Amino acid sequence: MKTVISIIAAACLGTAALAQDDMIDSAQRTAAIDELGRLIADQYYDAEAGARIQDTLLSFAETREAGEIGHGGELAAVLTERLQALDRHFDIQWRGVEEIARTRAEWAQADVASAETEAEPDPDRWASLRRRNFAFADVSVLDGNIGYLNLTGFAPIEVAEPTAHAALDFIAHTDSVIIDLRENGGGAPDMVQYLLSHFLPEGEALHYNTFRTRVGEVMDMRTLPRHPAGHRPEVPLYILVSPDTLSAAEALAYHLQAMGRAVIVGDVTAGGGNPGDFFLASTGYSIFIPTATSISPFTGTNWDGTGVVPDIEIDADDAMDRGLFEIYQRIVETSDDGNAAMIADWLLAPLSARFSPWTPDTHALMAFVGQYGPRRVWLEGERLMYQRDDRDPTELLPIMPGTFRFADSEDYLIDFLGYETGRAEALALRVEGGMTAPAPRSD
Repeated sequence: MKTVISIIAAACLGTAALAQDDMIDSAQRTAAIDELGRLIADQYYDAEAGARIQDTLLSFAETREAGEIGHGGELAAVLTERLQALDRHFDIQWRGVEEIARTRAEWAQADVASAETEAEPDPDRWASLRRRNFAFADVSVLDGNIGYLNLTGFAPIEVAEPTAHAALDFIAHTDSVIIDLRENGGGAPDMVQYLLSHFLPEGEALHYNTFRTRVGEVMDMRTLPRHPAGHRPEVPLYILVSPDTLSAAEALAYHLQAMGRAVIVGDVTAGGGNPGDFFLASTGYSIFIPTATSISPFTGTNWDGTGVVPDIEIDADDAMDRGLFEIYQRIVETSDDGNAAMIADWLLAPLSARFSPWTPDTHALMAFVGQYGPRRVWLEGERLMYQRDDRDPTELLPIMPGTFRFADSEDYLIDFLGYETGRAEALALRVEGGMTAPAPRSD
């Protein structure tokens, strides 16, 4: 069963024809809509729905709006918008009659050569993916020993496995992992399987998805019981998503969420849950048609039309920082490693000010007023002020309960110890690498 997703198949189709070459007349427009409708009726995973969609396109061809379309690219855009309201995976591109004929000939020649020689696929087929590092855009270790993978697509394992393996090896010793799918338009299901399996226990061949076609063909997807890069079933895992997260990228987030294996952070995803393939229309168009649907054994459904709803729903631009906030907070609360907890607490401070702001009133601020050796803290109206010896005073800005920073510097944090009783007992200055000895309250 073919389950190639749009971003990968598109890499093999070449470049669409230029706008100045796409003038179409009434007869060409009608023929194109008719051919595209027939392809959908013949290939869409739901035969009854495919027939209804074909009827909808034929009715549209008779409208005034359709009659005003005079360019192939414009027709492709209008039809895509209409079709994506029915299934997010539909996509039509104008490529020109000559380009379609040339592509068909190339595909036919490749099929004949493959059948005759049983040779491996031409490596040039994947040239564009190689230049993009098989969509592994960034692999790094962030402050706090957090592994970070930024994937902008899912390349087929047959060519991308060495790169994927190396990426997972690079972050193998991190304490948490973030996979960033916010700009990922999908790709090959076997990359979903590869990544998913790495974060589940060894020895399992867990059924996590089923593909079904219009003719009743079924393919169950199971995790790899022995992963080439090993297994990390316990590492805390966070997946970042956005409205641009589509198809196979949504699948990874959806299945991990359904298993309770990852925390999903960001915006609701695009909602394309039906994989498929590209088809060529002799009237000058390529069309991506969903030829199968996904069914999760955990939910009994998929994310088509609804998208993956994050566990922590937040603007996608803020998803990275929110994910880090969750990770650092967990380390502070649970780590047995004092040094790791101290580093995480330092990194957590500015994120806390954004995502969990602490705004003590003047009554609460009174708990911090006092003399701490050479340091004096007092209230000036609603502002908590700080001064050491005869240096210039500065305002203290609240960051998180009991912790402040200087208004004119982010290089220090000021911790007040024992403030919960209503009267702080000591004050300590903290920098990224450690903290001063607490100065007891002396008044």
